[in-house]
Amino acid sequence: MTKSLHLSLFERPRLRPGVVLLDDENGVDCVYREQGCRIDTDAPAELIALLRHLSVGGASEAELARRHPNLAGEVPSILSGLDSLGLLTETATALPEGVVSGGQLYRQLRRLADRQHDEVVSGPMYRAMIDGSITRQQLIGYVLEYYHVVSAAPRLVAPALAKEEPETVAAALQNFYVSELHHDRLIEQSLAAVGIRAEQLRQVEPLPMTFALCASLGAYAAQSPLSFKAVLYLFEEAASDFTVAFSAAAASAGMPREFVKPIVAHARLNDDQEHGNITATLLGAVPAVSAEEAVTVQKHLAIMIETFAHQEDEMMAYYADPDARVPRIFR
Repeated sequence: MTKSLHLSLFERPRLRPGVVLLDDENGVDCVYREQGCRIDTDAPAELIALLRHLSVGGASEAELARRHPNLAGEVPSILSGLDSLGLLTETATALPEGVVSGGQLYRQLRRLADRQHDEVVSGPMYRAMIDGSITRQQLIGYVLEYYHVVSAAPRLVAPALAKEEPETVAAALQNFYVSELHHDRLIEQSLAAVGIRAEQLRQVEPLPMTFALCASLGAYAAQSPLSFKAVLYLFEEAASDFTVAFSAAAASAGMPREFVKPIVAHARLNDDQEHGNITATLLGAVPAVSAEEAVTVQKHLAIMIETFAHQEDEMMAYYADPDARVPRIFR
């Protein structure tokens, strides 16, 4: 008997999810969407038992032949026929040593982020809002820097849409991109309430660390899809305590309600659309990540967290200066 080529493709074959088995006294129909095949046999009960084992998977060809001796000689041709129609896939197996799934990588990254946040991020702005030392100018400065990130977000995310991805990941990225469009208009409303016009915003320069955050996100979207997916939640995760403190600090500083309302509305948009879960969704669809790739992604995440920390320090220092240009327009 000629050796079947399907052995080079499947170690432990299983029927593709969605294959429906319809048996009668002469054989079994294997139907997948609008295609399939019929297998006729003199042992229909044994055949249906074999196919039900294939529905579960986990057995090699030799093990299937031992379990179904009446069909032992036909197992290779049955598997070959099913494979030729695309009805077989590989049973999930343990990943090689050092390789993790995308979901496992996400959990590792969240633990790393939590540790680094505690060690690196001092939170000077949040503390200043809580103790009442933050100034009106610093609050405006925060929104100005926030505007740069929000207005640039669609352009930064766009390169990721050009990457070849599974259908579910591509759809998640497209939905995320669409949901980010025009959010800058909310921030424009906030700044208009304190006298900064939309035409001025077209000329505003971001602080260096704000620029670094945007540049890094855009570079990862274009060049490192795994790193892009890993850091995206840092830009989107809801921080309800911060929003509440921002609202209270703005009220204490005598800021108009129209300054605060768009910021709160944008935070609620991100929360309602579960943008903070975007990294879990995207990485959860990655089947395997090598040890080298995982280390690279961890480094990029750590650098991004540190950049956020430096941005907050820089922002608080720059906008604390009463002589600083607000907005930062250089002619």
